Amino acid sequence: FRYAAANPTKVERLVVVNPFPADINGYADFSAEVERRLTSSERMRYYAIINRPECWGSMDTCYQEIWNIVGPHYLCDANQGRFRELVNRNGSARTEYFYIERDLRNASYDWRSFLPSIQARTTIITGACDPIPTSVADSYAAGIPGAVRYDLSGSGQYPMLEEHAAFIDLVKHGFRRP
Repeated sequence: FRYAAANPTKVERLVVVNPFPADINGYADFSAEVERRLTSSERMRYYAIINRPECWGSMDTCYQEIWNIVGPHYLCDANQGRFRELVNRNGSARTEYFYIERDLRNASYDWRSFLPSIQARTTIITGACDPIPTSVADSYAAGIPGAVRYDLSGSGQYPMLEEHAAFIDLVKHGFRRP
């Protein structure tokens, strides 16, 4: 969405899946929801990992261990057993979140002002079980002119796994020319 906002004449169609929080409040709500979903034993393991000296300063060292704890909670409860079907090909976790971390450290973190610049026909797909609050997708839908939002009731952050057929139909619809 940031590319589409910065280059409105270069993007004709945009499909956004489970958009990342566009402001600090949405991010705080998302982080709190992820932590709320952890069992006490998972929370203890999570904090034990992030407090290991080799994890300080570089979460890359410990990213996969952490993701194996929190990741299943990004899916609907009924689908958590399918978590291992996902192929995790993250490069550097540090690189992946570099821009987000930079903005989060800035007290004025708020990407909502970029949304009205998007001219592309936009489809927003969210999952009802996603830990990212529905208010985040609502703000994208309200901020991007003409955006259409679809919520998949049996999906969390991975509709391509959890509701594959419905997800594919929505993506095709989002990129279909009128």
